[in-house]
Amino acid sequence: LGQRLAEDNTETTSPYLKALELDTRDLINHVIIAGCGKVGKMVARVLRAEGINYVAIDINSEVVKGEKKNGFSVFEGDIS
Repeated sequence: LGQRLAEDNTETTSPYLKALELDTRDLINHVIIAGCGKVGKMVARVLRAEGINYVAIDINSEVVKGEKKNGFSVFEGDIS
């Protein structure tokens, strides 16, 4: 049932979710960081230094743009 619902919903998937799916398809055993504030950025730096895959989600498009320029794996979205 879940697979069928997912297939039926592909046409209504937002562009953000499609981009997230394509860019994170290769991630295995990764950490999801909710937000790119001070703590989220610190966690991302530690994970990167340790060689641990992560993806960060932040609702603020300006933060996302800035952190992508800084090399962070971050996407726009509401994680709540």
